[in-house]
Amino acid sequence: MTRLSIGLFLTLYSLGIALAIFYASYIWMFFAIFVVGMLAPKRNFLVIVFVITLSGFLRVNIEKLTQPQLFFNDNTVVTVRGILIDNVFALRQQQKNTRRSFVIQVCSRKVNNKWVEMRCKMYVVVFFAVECDYLRGGYFEVDGIIRHIRKPRNPGEFNRRLFAMSRGVFYDLYVKKEGLRFLSTYRGCPLFNFAKFLQAKIAKYLVKEFGTKVGGVAAALCFGERFFLDSSLRDEFVESGAMHLLAISGFHIVIITGILLRLCTIVFRDYYTSVFTTLFLLIVYAFIAGMTVSITRAVVMMCIYLLSSIVGREKNAMHSLLVTALAFLFFDPFHILRIDFQMSFIVCFFILHVGDRDTTDSFTTKLKDNIIVAVVATLSSFPLTAYYFYSIAPAAMITGFALYIPIYMSLLLVLTWVFSPVSLTFIGDSFFGMVYGNIALLLWLLGCVRSIPGGFFYVPQPHMWQILVFYLLLMITRPRNIMVVCVLFVIFCTMIFFRIEQDFRLTVLDVGHGDCIFVEKNGRNYLYDCGSFRILSFLRAKGIYRIDAVIISHGDIDHCRALSALIQSVHVDKIICNSHFAATPLASEVSKYGVELCVVRDREHAEGFTFLYPGEFFENKKATDNDHSLGVLCEIHGKKIVLLGDMEDKALRILLEYNIQDVYLMQVPHHGSKNNFTEKLLRKWRPKYATLSSKKTFPCLNTLHLYAKYSVKVLATYSRGAIVVHW
Repeated sequence: MTRLSIGLFLTLYSLGIALAIFYASYIWMFFAIFVVGMLAPKRNFLVIVFVITLSGFLRVNIEKLTQPQLFFNDNTVVTVRGILIDNVFALRQQQKNTRRSFVIQVCSRKVNNKWVEMRCKMYVVVFFAVECDYLRGGYFEVDGIIRHIRKPRNPGEFNRRLFAMSRGVFYDLYVKKEGLRFLSTYRGCPLFNFAKFLQAKIAKYLVKEFGTKVGGVAAALCFGERFFLDSSLRDEFVESGAMHLLAISGFHIVIITGILLRLCTIVFRDYYTSVFTTLFLLIVYAFIAGMTVSITRAVVMMCIYLLSSIVGREKNAMHSLLVTALAFLFFDPFHILRIDFQMSFIVCFFILHVGDRDTTDSFTTKLKDNIIVAVVATLSSFPLTAYYFYSIAPAAMITGFALYIPIYMSLLLVLTWVFSPVSLTFIGDSFFGMVYGNIALLLWLLGCVRSIPGGFFYVPQPHMWQILVFYLLLMITRPRNIMVVCVLFVIFCTMIFFRIEQDFRLTVLDVGHGDCIFVEKNGRNYLYDCGSFRILSFLRAKGIYRIDAVIISHGDIDHCRALSALIQSVHVDKIICNSHFAATPLASEVSKYGVELCVVRDREHAEGFTFLYPGEFFENKKATDNDHSLGVLCEIHGKKIVLLGDMEDKALRILLEYNIQDVYLMQVPHHGSKNNFTEKLLRKWRPKYATLSSKKTFPCLNTLHLYAKYSVKVLATYSRGAIVVHW
């Protein structure tokens, strides 16, 4: 089987898997069986294409349709028994307290007072109302309310549902403290528990010996686990583009294999015994390190490579990579959704694709080619980092070869320190100095790379077609000089930053109970209220670094919670507010950042908006903060849009006297609470649409019925997620 045929088979098989993941049903499964059965005997290229694609489709349908996800409906009270697996989802949630949630494998569920065993693997994320601390492998019974993991509600929000699906998890289970009952202390795989225990022990030993900073880097180099690093050091690795060097992959496995094979050859003096011993020790190391996708891929490829040397077959790294990817997808087709799977195999593919050529050139030419290969490999990771993390690090093209020798030496010294008794010998102190000094040099070089201007920046999320076009260009050009690499990088940046500008675009973010409305008007960016930190991830996903004006309606926390963080994250030209907000402590705090505070009056025109401040007429009278809200009127192509903040009866009574009619879209004032002037407002304005940003339980039913009475379509964030209006 040639490399092209393996690659074609893997591509078509993956296409079938990707289709089935999002379109799985029994009808499609039976259709796939029928087509495969009818067309398989025929020898035709197009028939083979369909057969391979549908076989991948069939494989994932069998996997997905046997999941017991159809047994549960949202908000159902269930009782299950399961084994604690991990708390990785809690870490991905980026919560302050990660011990309030973990993942369990469900073994059985209670149906009609009888325990029914699960026929296949099923995982759920358990959330607690209080802090809990449980050991991996614990077997327990739990009562709670089960729900499907929801889709992301806002642009730029972490897609936790896709992340969970890639690991076979479909549900969240919410329980109270009294809903948990332990049945046994330990259950599950004791060998895997021992590997985790050994990893934690070695990490604690390194941190104790070398300190938090150097020891954390040493532990990360050994096991590829980034949680050994503190937050500031982790940010330093990310912004310098060197985080991938800490993930155990082919680079680490090649170094470890070379060390082990050399030592085994010295001890056994027999090549076959040395190879099999090296393979055994390599698998043991991968098991201790956690058997992640990148580790497993590198170990399997190395095993195939070494075994081919024993049986006398041709050593072909590309064949090994493709066969390994096919094995991954066959045993667990949901791996195709995993970020680490995509990153590991795509980067490794381009390393082999660009560097796969026989050459007898000089040492200088080989060194130059290796640098180009390292740079191209880093370049191939940019589309995925931009798609998933909304950022790229051009500095990574420098760290790919600038930190090669320090990383190599650090890994070699740390592994020798951990897995040999050298620390107990008379040269232990000298060796300790070598390890500490080498990692300190690595961190110093890291700081130098990080200080390079433009080494790390956020970008808009690229479209899928842009990613595919870029990878196609990279495969066709197969760059061999730095000029071609630079041209490809410029093409990629041009593609993701190119956007067709629209005259007007309004995005109402789903922030729960609060307001956060982003307005793009004639190439300028405005923000009306910032009641949630979700605006920061939204701006990163859009690649926006500058806001022309932030308009604050009033000083309630659900309208200006993220104001200080926003000013520190992006450049804000000015803050527009009324005199009531300008007198608050928050306005004084914001002015310390050097941002212009622009106070507007009622019906004043600025930045293409008309500002509405009815509260100006009763500033000296008794009125609530909500009545002092600053509204906005905007007219685009004859369509009027009115944003009202939290205005209540007193402010709306004055607003009715203004000459505002035929409104196209309005904001439901005060998140849909009851007020007496809503009906009069609707009768005069006759809006076509209304946006509502709140929790589902907050709006008054009578208020919603009034909007329905006047045929106003209410677009609520609690049911739709983020609302986008553009023309």
